[in-house]
Amino acid sequence: MQMANGRISQLLNLPCFAGQDCQAEPFIGSGNHDCYLVKVATGSQCWFAKHLGITNGADNSAANKAVYPQLESLSPVPFYQDENWLILPFIDGTNILDWDILVSDKIKLAVPLMAKLHERVNAELPELSLQAQFAELLDTVDIPASKTESLRRQIDKFLPKTHAEQPHVVCHGDLNFANIIIDREEKAWLLDLEYLCRAPREYDIAMFMAINALSPDKWRSTVIDHYQTAANVDVNQHLIDIYLPCCLLLNGLWYASRGRQHPEFRQKASWQLQQFRLVTGHSLSAELIR
Repeated sequence: MQMANGRISQLLNLPCFAGQDCQAEPFIGSGNHDCYLVKVATGSQCWFAKHLGITNGADNSAANKAVYPQLESLSPVPFYQDENWLILPFIDGTNILDWDILVSDKIKLAVPLMAKLHERVNAELPELSLQAQFAELLDTVDIPASKTESLRRQIDKFLPKTHAEQPHVVCHGDLNFANIIIDREEKAWLLDLEYLCRAPREYDIAMFMAINALSPDKWRSTVIDHYQTAANVDVNQHLIDIYLPCCLLLNGLWYASRGRQHPEFRQKASWQLQQFRLVTGHSLSAELIR
């Protein structure tokens, strides 16, 4: 509680709120960040504040400053940003994960946004490094050290080679349905851009299917068809199939590493690792999701 109060005090003392009568309260965050809702006493303006100090190696928040101006009308443009804080206009709406519509309709909303991001944004960002992300996750998964090296060898088998010949675009990297919000005018917005990176578009498509628990057998063709229609390009479907096991495994390890603090993540870890087994024929230790 003391840390939370100290962080709120730090937030309200940012230069962007100087001279304003503001109040802040905790807001449900993204899992990696502490988030707050800031209300200005005079007027109806509200701000969404994200503390960037709780992060991991895939977080590219600092590099994203040059990207935001290109995202106007696609994602909220920051009101303020420094090395510790990102302040955005608060969007009053519902994320499509919680929206009571068919999964097919969620895909129909989300995939064109992903295509717009790929086509509209062009910025110098870090290249995707799955090796680095897996290395960091292996340090957080609660399994015996004697089995970590075995798991590392299994992961190495499924890491894709560099695909320099494929066009690289700016990828979202975490386009789950909870990161798309529909405002009161029914306009869709992209949120949580901390993991933007440059990679083949096929990586983002594979991660989109994995992170939203879309079974490839049922949804692969639907997602690809919507993407190709929206982007007017032919995707490399074989490359999607190469990235998909890595995305499933990455998500499975991420959820498993947080399963003790968040028991609901164990079921999500189980789904990701079961799908990994189905698409590869390989299974990982059940100790990951205990």
